[in-house]
Amino acid sequence: MAKGGSMERRATKEARARASGLRLLAGVPALAGLLAAAAVVLAAGCSSGGDNGAPTPSPGVQVTVTAGETPAPTAGEPVPGEAKPAAAAARRFLDALAHSKFDKMWEMLAVATRQGWGDQAPFKGFLTRKFGGMDLSFKVGDPSLLAPWRNPDTGTTYDQALLVPLRLEINSQNAVEFSLTPLALVKEDDQWRVAGEGPAGRRAPVLPPPPASQKALTVPILAYHHVRQVAPQDIQERTMTMTTAEFEAELAYLRDKGYHTVALSELANALYYDLPLPQKPVALTFDDGYQDAFTDTFPLVQKYGFTATFALPTGLIGGSGYLTWDQAKAMSEAGMEFVSHSVNHVALGGIPDDQATTEVRDSKGTLEAKLGRPVQLFIYPFGEPFAHGTADQQRAVVELLRREGYAAAVTNPLPRESPNVTQHADKPYELKRVAVSGALPLNRFAARLEGNDIR
Repeated sequence: MAKGGSMERRATKEARARASGLRLLAGVPALAGLLAAAAVVLAAGCSSGGDNGAPTPSPGVQVTVTAGETPAPTAGEPVPGEAKPAAAAARRFLDALAHSKFDKMWEMLAVATRQGWGDQAPFKGFLTRKFGGMDLSFKVGDPSLLAPWRNPDTGTTYDQALLVPLRLEINSQNAVEFSLTPLALVKEDDQWRVAGEGPAGRRAPVLPPPPASQKALTVPILAYHHVRQVAPQDIQERTMTMTTAEFEAELAYLRDKGYHTVALSELANALYYDLPLPQKPVALTFDDGYQDAFTDTFPLVQKYGFTATFALPTGLIGGSGYLTWDQAKAMSEAGMEFVSHSVNHVALGGIPDDQATTEVRDSKGTLEAKLGRPVQLFIYPFGEPFAHGTADQQRAVVELLRREGYAAAVTNPLPRESPNVTQHADKPYELKRVAVSGALPLNRFAARLEGNDIR
């Protein structure tokens, strides 16, 4: 169990975590989601690890393992015949993470997952920067069958996988719960191998507080709204709407020129922890959660083997003209990323502090509860307060996002602003986007990808 704090303080923090979903609390030891009634086995009293998955303690590392007590985080019945060996494999993988035995973790990865990393060096380098020197504790629960299962990082679809729920805590200045990032295990060569790396994955949560970095990466973040079969007559709507033919032409250009789409969570891990990104990375972002995100955008993105990020104002989802939660869930399970866009699509900075807190906190909690994935990214509605807000408003909103567990946020391009495709790790709450408007000629689209424009 994580160190420190009375039972009363733990109960208070658990209640807060249940209310808001997975939250990373910068500067506060988060004890969210601890299983108060769990029978805890401390690693210090265990024998060396073998097939039973018992961890071997090392100096400065506290490892906690509890099997079969955490509820499965996904739909699907537990698999009694395979649960024990799968849970044991999960414990061995997490034990290797706790002891910085990244080579052992690499040996346990599924073939396609290894291929997604390229080779062992970037995998080890990323984990060393993210977890090196930390005291970790974890618990695993009953595996649950998901058939089929698609790995959002590699795009590989497996006939079936066992998802193993877990709790991973960082016992240092801060702590974080990873209950929304289960391990996914698949059978290869009659062995259980890790296809979805959970807390070690490319889209796993950033740890609070993230390390300071001066890294700058060239990653165009493209800003879209609508994709529709027919262009609207209204001029304002037309600027916000790509026809399916226009959008497909842009996707074909990206494919032909060797671009690879990345999620915003991958970009955050790259800025903070040197996660290796593919050559010519690009992020496709779509604001507001309109119905055409499912009917028009999603099929085309899938057709080209890409992924995209969708910013949802959670209070509008399910309403006329917007996505339903079932549609969003289906898109999420197919590898699309969903991030916060407030509850009611309001401009932050010009509203009372308590209202702003509710907007960012409730949106995050709802997304995590509905989709079962961690949410640490925010896209500012209307780009505010970075479009017209004061410096004080900007600082206040950034501090609010940091306090509520967001690791980064994305602005809106301003009218007549030159395209900016450089993302700075020392300004993670001011990541830049490039506008992609309706009727944009393909040569101007190509120029904007390079941070230029053609008039």
